[in-house]
Amino acid sequence: MPQGPCERSKSGGRLGRRAKMIRAELMGGHTHATLDGARVHVWRRGPKYLARGRFQGRPFGETLGASEAEAAARLRQVLAEIEGGSYIRPSEAAKRPLPRGQVPRCSTRLAADLGHLRRIGDSCSVRMRSIRSPSRE
Repeated sequence: MPQGPCERSKSGGRLGRRAKMIRAELMGGHTHATLDGARVHVWRRGPKYLARGRFQGRPFGETLGASEAEAAARLRQVLAEIEGGSYIRPSEAAKRPLPRGQVPRCSTRLAADLGHLRRIGDSCSVRMRSIRSPSRE
């Protein structure tokens, strides 16, 4: 028998309520503050950990993960992104054309090595151009 719109819940057509959010702790606390004063609160809904707070005066909420280790790792990333000013709310990230992925870490030593390789590559390409193009004498 089809259900009317008044008989459905927000969570997808089943009768009943969504699981309640309960306070949770990760990394020894429920509330985590960043250096710039933003506070992030940790909650749990069912098996998943959630982070909620305000960033640039607007509320945000993000699923951190199901396991405690995964959620703690993502919470550290969220806090670092907020402090660095690079955090993007999930609702805004969905509107961006580029997917958000893991950015490779590059140490100063690696950057210097890559710069050295680029200089070597530039000199090789100059030599290759001189070999390929006929001389104009």
